[in-house]
Amino acid sequence: MFEGVINLHHLNIASCYNLSLRGMQTFLQGQLPSTLESLNISWLFSVRGSWLTELKEDLSSLKWLDVRGIDDLTRRDIQAIQYRFVGIRIRLHEPLLDDDSVEGYLAFIKHYVGV
Repeated sequence: MFEGVINLHHLNIASCYNLSLRGMQTFLQGQLPSTLESLNISWLFSVRGSWLTELKEDLSSLKWLDVRGIDDLTRRDIQAIQYRFVGIRIRLHEPLLDDDSVEGYLAFIKHYVGV
């Protein structure tokens, strides 16, 4: 998709709802240009947190990521992104879950419902 694009620094595909799940996953995990500095994928409800933790290795220039409205993101996903891209600034809503496990969901229910 971005072959030959060498100067793309900012990409905003927020709220592009007609992107397929497979296309979005392939795009995020392998087709982002290595010159990318900021990526806005906010309000793309199909994006999975695990896709973001597996972004391309050569995205060392990525400094800013907007993931507001992606409900699948967990605190563990955010920590993995921050570990991988040291110094990255992430714009997000508070992640709902600590992690995507039974314990994570039980902690969420206990915290918000008070069970």
